[in-house]
Amino acid sequence: MTTAQEILADVKPYLCSLEDFDLVKKIGEGAFGLVYLGIHKRTGLKCAVKKLITDELEGNELVYFCREVKILACCHSYFLVPLLGFTYTSPYLIITEFIECGTLFSALHHKPGSPNLTNTEKCVIAMCIAHGMMNLHKMKIIHRDLKSLNILLDNRHLPKVIDFGIARFKDDSTNLVTQQIGTTQWMAPEQLMTATYTNKVDVYAYGVLLWEIVSEDIPFRGFTGVQIAIQVAERNSRPKITDNCPKKLRQLIELCWHRDPEKRPSFKQIFHSFATHKVEFPETDPNYVDEIVQFINQVENSKQEDLYAPLSTRMPIPPEQLNQIRMQSENSEQQQQQIQPQTAALHTPPPPYQGPSMQVNNQEMLRNPLAPLMVPAPVINNSSIVLPTNNNPTLIEDNDSDSDSDEEEDDLEYSRSIFDGLDKINKNNVLQFYDSIKQNFEFSPSAKKRKICVEAICKLAERDPDLMNPLTDIHIFEILPYDNSKLFVYLSRIVSAMMSVKPSAITPELSQKIAQMADKNTAEVLHLFSKFALIANKHKQAFQIISPFLAVSSSYLNRGFTQDFVRILVYLLNINSAFAAEYRTYTSDLFKHLLKFGSSEDIKFVFDCLTQLGNVLPPVQPDILEAHMKSEHLHSLLLYIIKNSIKPSGEMISTLLQLSLTDNYALCAICSIAENPAGAVLILMNKQWLDPSYDTICALKIFLSILVVPAMRPAISELEGIPELLTRVSKSNVPELLILISSVFGKMSITSNFVEKLSSSTFTSTYLQATVVTSRADLVHAGLVVGAEIAKGAFCPELVTLCQVVNHFVVNQCDATEKAVLTAAVLMNYSECRQAFVNYGLKNGIVNAAVSPQYESIKNDIIAQLSAL
Repeated sequence: MTTAQEILADVKPYLCSLEDFDLVKKIGEGAFGLVYLGIHKRTGLKCAVKKLITDELEGNELVYFCREVKILACCHSYFLVPLLGFTYTSPYLIITEFIECGTLFSALHHKPGSPNLTNTEKCVIAMCIAHGMMNLHKMKIIHRDLKSLNILLDNRHLPKVIDFGIARFKDDSTNLVTQQIGTTQWMAPEQLMTATYTNKVDVYAYGVLLWEIVSEDIPFRGFTGVQIAIQVAERNSRPKITDNCPKKLRQLIELCWHRDPEKRPSFKQIFHSFATHKVEFPETDPNYVDEIVQFINQVENSKQEDLYAPLSTRMPIPPEQLNQIRMQSENSEQQQQQIQPQTAALHTPPPPYQGPSMQVNNQEMLRNPLAPLMVPAPVINNSSIVLPTNNNPTLIEDNDSDSDSDEEEDDLEYSRSIFDGLDKINKNNVLQFYDSIKQNFEFSPSAKKRKICVEAICKLAERDPDLMNPLTDIHIFEILPYDNSKLFVYLSRIVSAMMSVKPSAITPELSQKIAQMADKNTAEVLHLFSKFALIANKHKQAFQIISPFLAVSSSYLNRGFTQDFVRILVYLLNINSAFAAEYRTYTSDLFKHLLKFGSSEDIKFVFDCLTQLGNVLPPVQPDILEAHMKSEHLHSLLLYIIKNSIKPSGEMISTLLQLSLTDNYALCAICSIAENPAGAVLILMNKQWLDPSYDTICALKIFLSILVVPAMRPAISELEGIPELLTRVSKSNVPELLILISSVFGKMSITSNFVEKLSSSTFTSTYLQATVVTSRADLVHAGLVVGAEIAKGAFCPELVTLCQVVNHFVVNQCDATEKAVLTAAVLMNYSECRQAFVNYGLKNGIVNAAVSPQYESIKNDIIAQLSAL
């Protein structure tokens, strides 16, 4: 019989085992198995671990499991959830990314903990799903169950297509697949009526999915599966599209769920429609869509294979960080009850900048997922750029109206001549067009004509950014009215388009003109600053261009744009070491000011940024940290402490120890501090954590963290309270903790004084009783290891009792025999133990003990010593 191992031989690099993961919590379940949030022990990566219920894979279960693994292994697209690992023996696992924000279905139906999606985000989600499905179809894979429940949203609200359990490869020869599988509401007529169909069934399902996004409702709500099949297949019925759905979007939905599969568009065509703004949701911000398209191009061009690499090939993290990651995961669950499975897991919670939208001038603006740093410009509706008449004025009102009716008539005629000819402008005649309107900036006294020209250039820029290139040839950029705050919203669009096609046109002189408007047009200035930041790495005059934007920082801070400005600074510091060196002091001084005088939200934001920057900036002074230690933004501060080498104070240690009893972040912070010598010394001086009233598990974690520092090991062995702590842990009888203690003893300095304290605190007897006198092999091994380590330090009476146990395991051949022989060799250093072995008849038993060749010499030494007695 064919096995999973044989079928999946070509994806063997993804092979892993259940022991590779810490399972934090169950986050979902289905007919075939359970899904857990797991942490990969070697890399610290958060994963979704799908565990099948069955112990034996055969028949359809084997087919579906192997097919899903193979398809996931092919999913090298940003919007398809990739495979991280699998097993081909029981327990059967499939490991994928853990996606933070739950399903699209939950978001559309406003489930607790789900994000509230704007129309711009919905448009981006629809476009990105189409891109993911386009790549899936390129690989000749049909999903067959595309729906909102099978779309997850990451922390930037970008989608990931999941659940390839019933997906399958197309037959290349027929381009068809067979079998009626899927969810009825999203199934195409040919899926319901026949057993043969093409990948156009996914396009049909996508049409229903678009309807879901528009309506935020369930398709065919209240109908049974049979009723839906009749409505769709026999009566050609579809869900009613809402009246507020834009015409182009309505047409796309109707094409996608067309009865004739051949008339349905491809996902490539669908993606192109969204990417070029031919199809949009109401009030979509086109800039944000463009940024996502740019992001997609960057990801595809960079070929980031590490995003899809097996876990076995990824870089490991230090073992001591795993506990911090687990604590963060558990604490996150307490703060936000969210049960949907999820990249890309990072070693710390996701950055805070990728969250909800913000309001600027009553207009919604979304975060850019690239940096994240983009401050989008306020949206200008193209339909607002119309001919100026008495009944239909231009978007920008003219407060300098000319009373001369002849001039007004002249301006009106000029407006008609300009806008009527805009559609005919192309790359062949655009230079002549610009040259003809240039004189209005240089010589015309009419403010209205200048506005008309600016609006016309803006409209061309939005229609085709490439038409901006000739602007620099005739130096219009140098004479545009940047000091006019009413026109600046259009000018910012023109400059933004120019940055995309000809970055070299942006000069220090131009940035000076733009920055001087920060008081009146703060949002637009920041948008241009953030847009330039994206290309600054390649601009020869980057420093000179950035300086004017930094010089007007007070305008951003005083007008509620603090976080957007800081976001740009953080991005610049991250992308280039030269930028980091140049702006390090500036940013550090700004952060100090905000930490002392900023709002609570700004302070939290600064700590989040400091966490992301790591050691790029100097560490925050302890007195500032102490001032915020019990504030509402505590967790952001603690994450900063956890991730950076912070020089603590004694007062900070005391506060953290108090907080650690109720806050996992505080516990992680104190453990992080304990892992460097200076911090470990302060913690050793503070005995609060060794008090019997302090939580035993918390104290153990601090103890283990201090042991990470080799120089601290002698000191901690002599510290009062450590033997009592180990005794309390031993009395817990928790197997995992007992085994952990055995690994600890190998790192400690075991002196005769320490052995005496262990004995008087009853640790030695308690621990040996809890381990070696059990039926669990792992506990027996742990007990023998600890006994041997104690014996290396000095003799204590409990070792005589251990001799009896050692004799038992040597005489009665078992898994612990070799470990018992090693322990016996150490115990033989003491006359009391040698006599005990004689009394127990170890000599006769050890002669027949079967051990590996490397232990034969040790065994023979013991026999020789016993024979000499």
